[in-house]
Amino acid sequence: MMPRLKDLYNELHPELEIIAISLDNDPGLYQTALEGGDFPWINACDYKGWDTETAVNYNVYATPTMFLLSSDRKIIAKPISFPELLRDLEKQ
Repeated sequence: MMPRLKDLYNELHPELEIIAISLDNDPGLYQTALEGGDFPWINACDYKGWDTETAVNYNVYATPTMFLLSSDRKIIAKPISFPELLRDLEKQ
């Protein structure tokens, strides 16, 4: 999914912003993953793994989990797949 997200980001940015929140708990592995990929969007990690407040508060139980937010930061969709993300974006 990452290559398709990257293409979508490159096509729609800055109208579309992606924020990737990692559930890693090892800073070295996370940094290696970032260095090994080309992720032009915002990347964040607090190294608490599945116990991070974000995962708990937003009921994240699998990765990747996507949320589509409006410009006023309200969740307007929670697509499960890339085709669902495209469909939800077309509705906006």
